[in-house]
Amino acid sequence: MQQVAFNVALFVPLGAYVRRYFRLGAVTTVLAGAVASLLIEVTQATGNWFLFPCPYRLFDVDDLLANGLGAAVGVLFAPLLHLVYRRHAALPANAARPLTAGRRLLGMLVDLVAVFLLGGVLATALDLIVQYGLGVRVAEQPWGALANSALNPWLPAVLLLALPSLGADGATLGQHAVRLRRTRPDGARPGTRIVPALLFGGFGYCLLVGLAPFVPAAGGLANLLLPVCLVLALPRPHRGLFGLVSGLTVTDSRGHGKRPASSGRPGGRGDRFPGLPHDAHRTRPDLRPETTPGFPMTQPPP
Repeated sequence: MQQVAFNVALFVPLGAYVRRYFRLGAVTTVLAGAVASLLIEVTQATGNWFLFPCPYRLFDVDDLLANGLGAAVGVLFAPLLHLVYRRHAALPANAARPLTAGRRLLGMLVDLVAVFLLGGVLATALDLIVQYGLGVRVAEQPWGALANSALNPWLPAVLLLALPSLGADGATLGQHAVRLRRTRPDGARPGTRIVPALLFGGFGYCLLVGLAPFVPAAGGLANLLLPVCLVLALPRPHRGLFGLVSGLTVTDSRGHGKRPASSGRPGGRGDRFPGLPHDAHRTRPDLRPETTPGFPMTQPPP
């Protein structure tokens, strides 16, 4: 009974968030939970997709039913998520939100999970290809340690952390996910300052983790760098270690670079009626000069 209760509770958050944020129907949400549960059961029954010669758990239909029930319960709890974000419910979608420690930590968590998840998939794929194609294991080869470090975590760190940071927002995948951007104090793009920002952040941590099999001290530095980054991201203004080293700041990315609509002509109708197209008077009779109070009238020449 305890296991059934845990399986139900496990999928309640999934059902609530899928229903609330993806705007799916109740039946579709429950089916999404059932599909996710089925994927887990197949993974267990196949020994992590044939990575191991035998399954480590049995395929259990009861788990499928319990997880689907959990997703259904989540549908009922979905309206309560409005209470969590009620402070910003009235704000427009592109309005900037306050920068909090929770957003900073969530962005860092997304970065680390994404990097090591992708790295695990790439390393597992290489191991399967080499094992079933060549009949050998990667770990037993002289180049095995280097290949594993290259695929997990160096390559994912480059793809998900370094390359996105070269964009206009200077943000990693996780920072994009929580709508944050890195800028100089004057609002300019990071430029070359993004290099020390990467080295003293999650990207630097991934580099050290990959170096650990070859340089023992790198593992200790990685274990020191991660908690320092986490702790320094807590106090305001939540710049973190990379901000202290590079001089960059972290701000909300919403509404950046957007300006109100204007006709482009001083004193034009777009300035007279802010937020309206310059030719709005052609389709809106109430905006024509002869019907608009206070609008200067031009007399025709004699």
